[in-house]
Amino acid sequence: MNLINLKNLITNRKQNKMMTYPAIDFKYHQGPYEPDWFDSCDPYHYSITSGTSPFNEWYGFNNDEDVHKLAHSFTSQTFIDDFVFLEDQNAWYYSNDKTLADARAMLEAESRF
Repeated sequence: MNLINLKNLITNRKQNKMMTYPAIDFKYHQGPYEPDWFDSCDPYHYSITSGTSPFNEWYGFNNDEDVHKLAHSFTSQTFIDDFVFLEDQNAWYYSNDKTLADARAMLEAESRF
């Protein structure tokens, strides 16, 4: 089990300025099967899977707000194309229709699937 516990601030370069975001504690596992801790994170757990692929991803958060904080570190082209952070709203939105972004959709966009 890989357990990621971000103790430091997440820093991301965006629009030629340095942006710093609060630290996030979350659980992460990459592998073919659900980790033991997965159901204990209910309802803030997400699985991005394809059968028993070794690249399946399992996330556990304290709340959905932590997913939105983590999204500031996402770099996939799909994520960049599909989502936009509106600073005045302090929230992630879908790029195409400016509706509030769904936590699962953001994780799926960053996934290799």
